[in-house]
Amino acid sequence: MKSDLGLRPIYHSRDLRIEAHLFLSILAFHAAHLIRSRLRTVDIHSSWGTLKVKLNQMHRVTTVLPQNATHCTLLKKDQDLKSFHRKVFRAVGLKTGTYIRRMKARRPSKGHANM
Repeated sequence: MKSDLGLRPIYHSRDLRIEAHLFLSILAFHAAHLIRSRLRTVDIHSSWGTLKVKLNQMHRVTTVLPQNATHCTLLKKDQDLKSFHRKVFRAVGLKTGTYIRRMKARRPSKGHANM
């Protein structure tokens, strides 16, 4: 399981950290299994390593444009999408292309210094 996801061995000595490491490893395995099972429905039977290599070839640029003190516009644009990427995104229910959304701006925390 860990070799498929490319996870390292456990080097923790505290029980709580070991449990957290195992929990995250199992969670990652379940996420990978869910993605691969959805991809099998559209006849993509690649290994997890092959999927990572192919999907690392695409880029998504995210830009946040402030509109006023309370709202901003979020722009997401996919670049270099090939037919394989579109098929994978459709299979797992993700949007592709350009995505624009107006949203409430997050205010910086009180301890955050303005730059």
